[in-house]
Amino acid sequence: MRGFCLMLFRFCPAAWVGAATLFVIVTIGIARSPNIESDTTMQLTTVLFPIYYTMEFSLLGLALLAGFGGLTHGELGPIRSFIGMLLIGIALAGAVGDYIWIYRPLAEMIQNKTLTEDFRALHEASKHINMTIVSVVFISAAVVNWPGRARKRD
Repeated sequence: MRGFCLMLFRFCPAAWVGAATLFVIVTIGIARSPNIESDTTMQLTTVLFPIYYTMEFSLLGLALLAGFGGLTHGELGPIRSFIGMLLIGIALAGAVGDYIWIYRPLAEMIQNKTLTEDFRALHEASKHINMTIVSVVFISAAVVNWPGRARKRD
C-alpha cells in the first residue's frame, strides 16, 4: 500500500501540471478563435472552469493524502517527502482561495453579464495565482520525481 501511495504522490502533481497546461491551451484557443462569439466564449468558461477546479482539487488532494500514506516508504526520504507535501499543501490552499475569492465572483459576473473593471482585475489576479499554483505544483512534482541516489545491492 505504501508503494501505491508513493506512486500516486508522484503521479498526481505531474498529472495536474499536464492537465492545467492542456486546459490553458484549449481555453486560449477558444478565446482567440474568430469562429466563436464573445458571449459564447464567456458561457464556455462557466462550463469549463468547474471541471478545471474539480480536477485541481481532486489531483492535489489525492497527492496530499497519498504523500501522508507513503511517508514511511523510504524511497524519497523525509526531507523530500516534507517539501513535496508542503508545496502541494500551499498550492491546494491557494487553489481554494482562488476558487472562493476569485473564480466565484468572476462566474457570477459572467452569469449576470456585468463585465466591469472589477472583472478585469479579478481575471488578471486569477491568471497570476493559477500560474503560481501550477509553478509550485511543478516544483513539487520535480522534487518527488527526481531520481534518488542509487542503492548498492547486497
